[in-house]
Amino acid sequence: MVHINVKEITDEITLHSKELKINNAKIFLKGIAHEIDQKCLRFDDQAETINISVPNLLQLGSKAILEIRFTGVLNDSLRGFYRTDYTIRNNEIKWIATTHFEPTFARYAFPCFDEPEFKSTFSIALNVRKGLVGLSNGKVKNESYNIETGMNEIIFEKSPIMSTYLVAFVVGEFDYIEGIAKSRYSKQPIRTRIYTPPGQKESGKFSLSVAIRAIEFFENTFEIPYTLPKIDHIAINKTPSGAMENWGLIIYKKNLLLLNDSFENKGNGSTSILEEKTGDIDKKYIVRTICHELAHQWLGNIVTMKWWSDLWLNEGLATWAELLCVDSLFSEWNIWAHFLVYRRTIFLDADSKDTSNSLVYPGFLMTGLTGQEFR
Repeated sequence: MVHINVKEITDEITLHSKELKINNAKIFLKGIAHEIDQKCLRFDDQAETINISVPNLLQLGSKAILEIRFTGVLNDSLRGFYRTDYTIRNNEIKWIATTHFEPTFARYAFPCFDEPEFKSTFSIALNVRKGLVGLSNGKVKNESYNIETGMNEIIFEKSPIMSTYLVAFVVGEFDYIEGIAKSRYSKQPIRTRIYTPPGQKESGKFSLSVAIRAIEFFENTFEIPYTLPKIDHIAINKTPSGAMENWGLIIYKKNLLLLNDSFENKGNGSTSILEEKTGDIDKKYIVRTICHELAHQWLGNIVTMKWWSDLWLNEGLATWAELLCVDSLFSEWNIWAHFLVYRRTIFLDADSKDTSNSLVYPGFLMTGLTGQEFR
């Protein structure tokens, strides 16, 4: 359902939608349902939008609820709502369903205004098979078992006002370890969890310690409270990027969240996962990644660029804040010196090439609702 406040008279609602089948749609005005005929639905594959004709229904200042029933496909393309696998200790393959919506992939999961400047709150519910864990941006508000369907219905608390690319949900079998970050601005502590594949939660202990210290650092530094009562960090085998700063549910590529030196073959004839010991360099990557994604909970999630051409605003400030945090937590690493010596050289070398882009890069894929382009 989409709750709409009408600011100008219009006969049409345009939403982003990609690879979704719209079964039916209704619009509610003053509690009265108006069925929308399939003939009033027009799809634009190039713009990745659905245009819904609603003649004479939306008047200035009115409020409406648009209800759309649709189906989609759980894909393998690492975008939108997709599936990926992992292997547990006995070499059994397990599947999970997860999301990646940045920059413009929320439209693969549900019809929406899929541009960063259009922010909203999101109320999410998941129906999952018994025994599976369901996660989203908000904390679990209620969980109940439906005897008829054999599914658990998980209802989450409403999200903060945010862009669609920050919405997230994950379903699968997971273990977790938990700690508490103390909020300087709220009596309510921030519940912090590291979610791992089954049997691997011990490898998340170091990351849990870092995550708690880092979120406390950012609250104290920015003097702005973290807006949710929880923050989850989850390790996924296959992701399109190293990590994604979804508000309240940060998704990481496994090697950027978990230290693997807790996995050893005990010589008892059972099959174990044998992985290389994580060295100091890998540990630094983990710390930097956690600090970077937590910085985004303020720089990007609260303060957001209007369009993807200004992505530097998100990433540049988050990178600066990441280094600030790492230096505070591990001053012995001399992270600023490393940044100046190595990263500065890389950046200058990139800028010297003909292929370098301007700071504000207009993008190159298609036109959005506001007439601007995104990549």
